[in-house]
Amino acid sequence: MRIKDIISELKKFKRWDVFIYEERAEEFIYEEGSEEKSKREREKLSVAIRFSDGKKSGFAAQDLSKGIGRKNQIILDYPRADEKLEIPENKKRFKTKIAVDEKIRIKKDWEKEKIDELLQILRENAKFKIMVDKISSGQATQKRRIINSYGMDVSEEKSIYFMYGSIGGEKNGQKQVVYFSKSFLSPNKILPEKIAQEVLSEFNFEEVKLKPGKYKVIFPPKIASQIIEFLMENFSADRILAGLSKFSEKDMGKKFFGDEISIFELAHPIRDEIIKSEFQEFQKIQDEIRFAPGIRYFDDEGEEKRNFAIIRKGVIENFITHTLSAKKLKVDNTSCAVRPNPLSPPVPNPSSLVVMPGREKKENYYSYGDTIVVLEIIGLHTSDPIKGDFSVGCRGYMPATGKGFKNTTISGNIFELLKNPVIFDDFSIEGKISTPSIMLEGVDVS
Repeated sequence: MRIKDIISELKKFKRWDVFIYEERAEEFIYEEGSEEKSKREREKLSVAIRFSDGKKSGFAAQDLSKGIGRKNQIILDYPRADEKLEIPENKKRFKTKIAVDEKIRIKKDWEKEKIDELLQILRENAKFKIMVDKISSGQATQKRRIINSYGMDVSEEKSIYFMYGSIGGEKNGQKQVVYFSKSFLSPNKILPEKIAQEVLSEFNFEEVKLKPGKYKVIFPPKIASQIIEFLMENFSADRILAGLSKFSEKDMGKKFFGDEISIFELAHPIRDEIIKSEFQEFQKIQDEIRFAPGIRYFDDEGEEKRNFAIIRKGVIENFITHTLSAKKLKVDNTSCAVRPNPLSPPVPNPSSLVVMPGREKKENYYSYGDTIVVLEIIGLHTSDPIKGDFSVGCRGYMPATGKGFKNTTISGNIFELLKNPVIFDDFSIEGKISTPSIMLEGVDVS
């Protein structure tokens, strides 16, 4: 069934929108023992439809990818849900392509070269045996198009370049595995030397058992992003409406965190003079975050994206909303409709969170005997985001001695600990969250 035919059938309903998602990906995969890098291609085409007769609403979706599902069989049942559908009264019509680096020149087989370079650096610099499980590098071109009954027809295209994998190491009979994942809007941001440095820094074969007590815990960006994601669950409008958040709409404008905490949704941050004038640190990172893969011109309901503060210097300014949740909360919509997958209805979620960096260097704390660096946490999803209590397994190292630790538990309350955090001056894009390293003091270690 063609899009034109789908729209023709939808006209019997009072309100409707069509979400079309296309993705073409190509990647090269290297696995230990293979003589050549294998090439894998995939294509995805999904169509999701929301429709309403004015009183009740319905939803239909179909995966039209090659070899999946029954093509041309999107069937529109009459509305059955009890809840009124909210579709933005948006009439905009445009096509755009996100291009963050106009001078970019993509070399043929750049993916293979990046893998080769990474392998060479790892093997030359590792002081132990390197065992490559898998490394993949490639490009995915994503297209979104939204059409609705108000006359809107918007589309956007962007290319995401990625490298991910798992690297094993062995020394004195001990084995460890390190995982990494990087994605940007330019292949030039995939730097094998930097990736290798980060991967090698996570291996540590000299172990020590930590004494129970309170420690200063440094979370590098890779782990800090997981802490921030855990915290941000409380800012989802859906969770607030369901009573599954620490906060309510009455908490907007109140201070809950330390002055050092400022978290923004910067979904299209090529330039932002207001933020730049208020945060000196923003000037240092604005040319970096424009390569964040979550950049987008509109959300998954077609609403125009804007930059806004969720937390500004410890004060709650906004929640993460989409059209329906904003209306229920009676707050301004922050246009954060995201479809967890292209075949699901939109929910309020951020697409490109940025934690503002600080001015301190984490190396200044490396000489303290009660400072540890955490390189992996296990079980954060089982913690309580509403109360903020967490107790997770972890591994890492003590920078004062250079020795590693594992099978260790750290615990505390995220809301209390973020009242006096130390935010460092480094910065890294970690998927949909860009953040510096963060240190929490007084964390219980056992």
